[in-house]
Amino acid sequence: MAEFDGSIKFSTKLDTNEFEVGISELTGESLKGFGTVKNAAESGQFC
Repeated sequence: MAEFDGSIKFSTKLDTNEFEVGISELTGESLKGFGTVKNAAESGQFC
């Protein structure tokens, strides 16, 4: 018969796939926004 010592083991591995996809989309959208600001500044719209 198996004897148990009362210990509990937890898996601590994290699935980061969805997080990485979200960050890459956020980065892409942020870069688009900066491009718009750059274009506006270059055209003199902020002066």
